[in-house]
Amino acid sequence: KRDIKHKTGQSLLEFQIKRGKSLNLIDNEHWESIAEGTLKSTQDKIIKILKVPYDIFVNSSYLRQGHADEFTTKTPSERKNILSEVLDLNYYEELSQKARENIRQKQEEIKRIDFQIDDLQIQISRKKEILENINQNQREVSLLQTTILKTKTEITKLEKSQNIFEVAKERLKTLLERYQELQNSTTEYKKEFDKLNIQKNEILEKIKNKVSILANFKRLDHLEKILSFENNKFRQYSTILQELKVIEHIKNEVDQNTLRIKNISNCPTCFRPMPKQEAVKINSHLVKEFNNKYGSKFIKLQNDLKKLNYDEKYTRKVQREIDKLTNARDEKQSLDIAENNLANINQNLNKIVSNFTKVKTDAQKISNEGKQLKDKIGKLENVNDTWQETREKFDAQTDKLSDLKGSLGAFKQELIYIENHEKDLIKVEKEKIETQKEIANLEELALAFGKKGIQAMIIEQSLASIEENANILLKKITGDRMSMKFITQKEKKAGSSDDNLIETLEIKISDELGERDYEMYSGGEAFRINFAIRIALSKLLASRAGTHLKFLAIDEGFGMLDSAGRDDLVAAINSISPDFDKILVITHLQELKDLFPTKIEVTKDETGSHLEVINS
Repeated sequence: KRDIKHKTGQSLLEFQIKRGKSLNLIDNEHWESIAEGTLKSTQDKIIKILKVPYDIFVNSSYLRQGHADEFTTKTPSERKNILSEVLDLNYYEELSQKARENIRQKQEEIKRIDFQIDDLQIQISRKKEILENINQNQREVSLLQTTILKTKTEITKLEKSQNIFEVAKERLKTLLERYQELQNSTTEYKKEFDKLNIQKNEILEKIKNKVSILANFKRLDHLEKILSFENNKFRQYSTILQELKVIEHIKNEVDQNTLRIKNISNCPTCFRPMPKQEAVKINSHLVKEFNNKYGSKFIKLQNDLKKLNYDEKYTRKVQREIDKLTNARDEKQSLDIAENNLANINQNLNKIVSNFTKVKTDAQKISNEGKQLKDKIGKLENVNDTWQETREKFDAQTDKLSDLKGSLGAFKQELIYIENHEKDLIKVEKEKIETQKEIANLEELALAFGKKGIQAMIIEQSLASIEENANILLKKITGDRMSMKFITQKEKKAGSSDDNLIETLEIKISDELGERDYEMYSGGEAFRINFAIRIALSKLLASRAGTHLKFLAIDEGFGMLDSAGRDDLVAAINSISPDFDKILVITHLQELKDLFPTKIEVTKDETGSHLEVINS
């Protein structure tokens, strides 16, 4: 529907399916929308499900008011296009187009292959030249390898002499360096020897007082042990003394309490008179309680304190003697270090004397060996120049050999390429033959699928069916007075040979006056012809595989028929009803309405349009 309330206007296309048990299409229940999101996608879905686009529908299954001649009034080429679409011949046309496209691709491939063949043949043409170059290089390489072998033998001899020369020079250099090192070592050893002797004398001076230092250290160690013992006694003494003071404090409190109880005459709590016997009894209880709790411990602590026999004056005396010997430990440590250093110095002095003797012996050996090496070097001084000249000659020969081998390798590699090109040429030529065969096959397919091939055959067969069904119906509605036929080919004006035939789709009508073109008819006769052809088209559409639409709609067009013609037309419609699931006739003629058993009356008032199904 189209909503024009808004300035821009809005369109709505709805597509629904009937669900549930009731298949009554008029009620508004059980309808489910299967529309897509946009108008175009919904329209595409309708066409996909019905398998009939609009142009085919209005040229076959739907006879619109004033458009009953939709098919017959088209040009011959337009009729063929409509018929091609009805028959779904576009599929074959697409196949033909694909075949022609593949032909163009294969032809381009042939051009590429020809170019490749030419290039390969150019490369292969150099094979003879490359073989000659390879043979020439191999001869030169063989001769040069023999010369290089001789030069290499000569260099090997010279290198042996050169190695002897270099080794002697390096050895002499090493000996000179070693001799200088020994001389330096001699000087260093002398300095070290003098320095150690001075240190030795200083240490000997220090250890003269060794006896007194050891005696003082021994006395200090003894006193420190005594002091440690006395300090331990002091800690025990302090602990016992503290405990005794606590008990003595408790005893003093008990003594004070007994004295106070002894002197009071009345009870301090109830103020009654207290007899002396009761006071004595209380004091006896307090003394007994103290003795039971602290008596034995008090006596033990007093005995422990006597056994400990700690003397504070003695401890102070020991501490004063230790203070006098404070430096004894440091002196003992210095003495130990000095004696250890003395032992190390004596060891180092002995080592220096030994090393000094060895250095003098080694220096004499080096001097003797150096004289012999100088004589040997003098005899080998010229060998290096001879080796250098021979080596330069060898390098030039090897460089030339390397160049020759490089050229030879390049030629051999090029020969491999050429041989591969020969194999490739065989493959490419075979590929060309196969591609040419494919082109020939594709040309046959393009022709077979084209308009003059299978399409023309299908159209011919379909036209025969349309023509047959149209004539059956046309004879019914014209009283066996008229018939029709399709002309699909005709001669060109220039000649009559097969090559001059052209494709067409003309309609010829035969009646009692003879055969004439369809265009010569009008009015009721034209309508009968249009109706017969359109019904034949509809039957063809309904019979096509995969087409679900078996529906025919006839919108008006009966006014130009007389009463007998209308009766014949209704009879014809009833005769074709088994071929369709639904035939819908739209008319305003009351006498025509009464000829059909089921009617859908449409009335309109101020509330809108209304439908009513009437079964007679």
